[in-house]
Amino acid sequence: MADLLPRLGYDLICLQGEAQMQELAWLVRGSQSASQASEAIGLWCLPTEPLGHSNSQAPLLLVLDQQDIPPSPFANGVLFQRLRTIALDCPSWQIRIQPDAPLKTEGAQEPTTSLAWHFQQDLSPPSNLQLGQVDDLAIALVQSSACLGIASPWLLTAMVWGKPTVVLGDYGIRTDFNGPLFFGSGAMYQLADCVPLDRLAKLKRPNHQWLAERGWAIANGPQRLLRRLEQLVERQP
Repeated sequence: MADLLPRLGYDLICLQGEAQMQELAWLVRGSQSASQASEAIGLWCLPTEPLGHSNSQAPLLLVLDQQDIPPSPFANGVLFQRLRTIALDCPSWQIRIQPDAPLKTEGAQEPTTSLAWHFQQDLSPPSNLQLGQVDDLAIALVQSSACLGIASPWLLTAMVWGKPTVVLGDYGIRTDFNGPLFFGSGAMYQLADCVPLDRLAKLKRPNHQWLAERGWAIANGPQRLLRRLEQLVERQP
């Protein structure tokens, strides 16, 4: 809603799926914006077509690292130490801390609220605990055996690609994390539910209906958008 409110009155608002369409309808019901034009065009912001499914030789847990979530160096420091312990306890697994977005400023240092920063401070990390590069995110997701994160939108791609996916519930569902996106996904677990890591393969898969309502079911998003844009052009005087 925080994203939608400033955009009310635009010629067209593009949304992802049925769930967002319903939220918009609820937001504008009975208001002067009740006739707001909108179109659901699918998961346009993330790659949903698989790039491949070949896992790495050793089981790989991909941990999506968001620079400012949670916004506390202490909280992420605790999470890093827990991941470090898990790496030591599960030597047959690779754990890769994977930044999910480039740094906001070129040449900037990793923020202290990131797992990457805590990894860089560790003088002797376990050999099976790694730090990935932003440019390698998609291929790392292809290679992964499972994916874990707090609120990264890339968790949606992991779900669509059929990877066992964990939305880490240890920090709760918080609006400032964009966590409410994952209400009803069926993918929320505590980190303790994932240990030993072999348990990841046995977790229930995400709710398919939930995925569909968030845009997964829409395969012709570009065509939908072009049709609406053509209609807008035709209405011009």
